[in-house]
Amino acid sequence: MPRPLQCVYYCSRSDERTNVIFAASVSSILSFSASDGSLLFSWPREKKSDRSDDIVSTNLEFKAEVQETITEPPGKRLKVSSSGNVSESTSTEIVVENDWSKRRKPRAYNSLSPSVIKLLGTSDGKYLIAVTGEDKCIRVFGIHKDSSLETISERHMPKRPCSVILTTDERTIVCADKFGDVYALPLKITSPTRSEDINGSSLDSEIADVAPEQKLYVPAASLSTVHTKRNQQALRNQQIMANKVAEKKILGFDHELILGHVSLLTDITYVTIKPQESGPNQLRNYIITSDRDEHIRVSRGLPQAHIIEGYCLGHTEFISKICVPFRSPETLVSGGGDDFLLVWDWITGSVRQKINLKATVEAATNKLVEKVKENGSTPSIENQTISDSGNILSIAVSGIWDIHISTNKMGDDLGELIVACEGQVVYPPVIVKHANLLLRIPALFIYGITSSHVLEFRQCLLVEGNVLDVAILQGQRSFLVTMDNVHVPLTTTVVENAGNRPALAAFSYDADSRRWVEGHDFESILLAINDWAALRGSQSAQTGSEDSLLSDLLYGIENLRKRGREE
Repeated sequence: MPRPLQCVYYCSRSDERTNVIFAASVSSILSFSASDGSLLFSWPREKKSDRSDDIVSTNLEFKAEVQETITEPPGKRLKVSSSGNVSESTSTEIVVENDWSKRRKPRAYNSLSPSVIKLLGTSDGKYLIAVTGEDKCIRVFGIHKDSSLETISERHMPKRPCSVILTTDERTIVCADKFGDVYALPLKITSPTRSEDINGSSLDSEIADVAPEQKLYVPAASLSTVHTKRNQQALRNQQIMANKVAEKKILGFDHELILGHVSLLTDITYVTIKPQESGPNQLRNYIITSDRDEHIRVSRGLPQAHIIEGYCLGHTEFISKICVPFRSPETLVSGGGDDFLLVWDWITGSVRQKINLKATVEAATNKLVEKVKENGSTPSIENQTISDSGNILSIAVSGIWDIHISTNKMGDDLGELIVACEGQVVYPPVIVKHANLLLRIPALFIYGITSSHVLEFRQCLLVEGNVLDVAILQGQRSFLVTMDNVHVPLTTTVVENAGNRPALAAFSYDADSRRWVEGHDFESILLAINDWAALRGSQSAQTGSEDSLLSDLLYGIENLRKRGREE
């Protein structure tokens, strides 16, 4: 079964070293040559078995260990007489054990191989940052001349990171987590033997205060005043919980909590601009964050991130992605569970433009269905034929990427944005057994940024699989697209039986037609990488539970939606 490349990052190196394409395949990080597509390095290097990258563990010892940790509730106690009949007098205690091991099945996954959910790097091509989900870890790798990776640091966060960026000077990692907190971490660890925060204050005194000596809790009731067995057990539990010291988890690395939301954070970006009221050489940094509660907050950059400059309020559903174009830093584009994109002047918090994205997605979906029919086949979802009677109920933006190159010969164009979406389609029960089906649109929507700082729709690119990630090749006017080569396009659960769908595609800008076309200059690279993915996938098998966890890894934007949809 093929393995998709859920993350991709193009590493451009200024020296004579070869540029590298880094890709994440489930729990592995792979480096491919940007000249011929050959595999240069794979992390982790230890291959314990042919299924080391599987996200489902079939290790029986692991399952047994999990089952041993299950806390069983006390069994039921019945009072019976010596003859075996139930009696309220002389009694013998019988414990009826509950077989909880059969009721509760632990969720098994390979904790030694956590899935990679984010890749980014420094502009000089010296460092690569990878975020893994299950162990909540931010790993920093050094990139050697031979494109191999050396682990510099592994920092396990208290909550799972949802978005990670670098500051403008690329010295600090800014991490937003699912709990709503934002941390600042130095890219390079200067003193690994000493735990200090960014302000320089040592954590030794903080560790000393973690578990201070406390007097044991003595409840007013006692076993002599409480008679029933149930109340006596409740008294014991109360005393145990009261005497349990709350342990404070200390992060053993440099870190600083800089800001927080009261809701689940979804995305973060770091902006450096020159305010109009400032001097000619004065720059100001800002941190822009979005959350599940339709909020976009504008905060000052480090070290004043606790100061809130303003909010951008206008969404009615969750916000999943925000983007500040490089050539228009005063502009913010946001999208999420709404049917539209919003273009902001984030400095004033005002909306410049509202773009109907749902209509564009519906047109692309109909175009895709017609294209498949022209090729002599009929698209289907869960063995049901797709027809025009299905309506897209809702959409969700899964990605926004900035191409900060001028695509206009006059030079007055401020670049373009690439948008990818998920959706939920509704079919009548006579057509599809399940009325609501989650789908991923196998298309990219290109919007140009005009000189007036608004967006205009330019092009819809149909690809061969569901879009997962995009890597921009700024110097070459090209970009790479990773696609789901496991599931049928438009679906998130139906597994592809043919197994020959590509995992990577490339597009280049044609200045004559002013449109994006397939990148023929990358044919040899794509052929090598896609052949490698197909060969690697044919060596592994797939189970139903593994496919379920793989779908959770690749598709999760719609899970942010809170309110029920109207029928």
